[in-house]
Amino acid sequence: MKQRHDFCIEFSKKWRQSGVSAVVSPTFPHCAFPSKLADDMGLMCEYTFLWSILHYPGGVVPVTTVQEDEQEYSGDGHNDGWTRLLNESAKNSEGMPITVTVYSHNFEDEKALAVMQSLDQKIGFRMK
Repeated sequence: MKQRHDFCIEFSKKWRQSGVSAVVSPTFPHCAFPSKLADDMGLMCEYTFLWSILHYPGGVVPVTTVQEDEQEYSGDGHNDGWTRLLNESAKNSEGMPITVTVYSHNFEDEKALAVMQSLDQKIGFRMK
């Protein structure tokens, strides 16, 4: 616990020194996956792990949907288990939302919300 606490303190100092108000990050490497893949695909949530450890608030904003020609995941050159899972989850995914997550420093939720609102207004994404 002490190591985690020390890490959070050090991260907070660097965040403050950098002048960053918020971070926009992919929520996941693809759209939401079928529930039958949850045991394996859930491990890909590493995009969110750091922020959970830090207790930094975050909110999800949809920015687009999977297009017809994006229902296959290939070309990463690895052809490993992750690639196979991503390719399987991409099948029949046309129209599924793709999201980003906005994070802010803890106790500064309003900054994340402001960036989320700005993204929403500028991108203007709406599900059809």
